[in-house]
Amino acid sequence: MFKLPKCPYCKTIYHYKDVKKELMEKECTCYHCKKHFKSTLFPGGIILLLIVLFCAIGFNFFILSFISKLSFLEIIIMLVITIIFLVIGYLLYPLFVSFIKTETNSDKLNWRV
Repeated sequence: MFKLPKCPYCKTIYHYKDVKKELMEKECTCYHCKKHFKSTLFPGGIILLLIVLFCAIGFNFFILSFISKLSFLEIIIMLVITIIFLVIGYLLYPLFVSFIKTETNSDKLNWRV
């Protein structure tokens, strides 16, 4: 979490734009060691989603606590704050990606021998 992912085999650190590209593919190949792995947004993505939702809801409640009568301007401000937090979450999601080793049939056979 809060760091760019590494190749599970050779520990090569991926750059921000490479992580976004690798997350779209199901089966990824390391550009350094040429081994295959999977990219996933699951458990870190849930944590990121919870952080973004908690902050957006918290700031909206903070604004609502100072407003006695809800007007159109306050609704627009709350919408803009929510959109800002969603954009921040979108920009941070490569920091929550993890790469997982994939087992091939030859790896399974080596363990049995």
